[in-house]
Amino acid sequence: MKASISTILVVAMLMATAALAQKVNIDWDRGTDFSEFHTYAWQPSTHPATGLWDQRIIDAVNTQLQAKGYKLVESNPDLWVVYRNSI
Repeated sequence: MKASISTILVVAMLMATAALAQKVNIDWDRGTDFSEFHTYAWQPSTHPATGLWDQRIIDAVNTQLQAKGYKLVESNPDLWVVYRNSI
């Protein structure tokens, strides 16, 4: 019984550590006036996330950009969006 409780505690601690170890980097030209842009399109990632995560990331970013008034287009966008999974 003690061994199973200890195992559960160790697994829970490892999972918590993995969740806190994530790092997000974003980059843009801080002098850019983004109010001039209205459309965006996705550029394929050179290192996409695996499994369902690729589409989840794209959906989450689409939701945020569309909430800010940007429109997803197929061609000739004002902005290109790309992400890279570094794990």
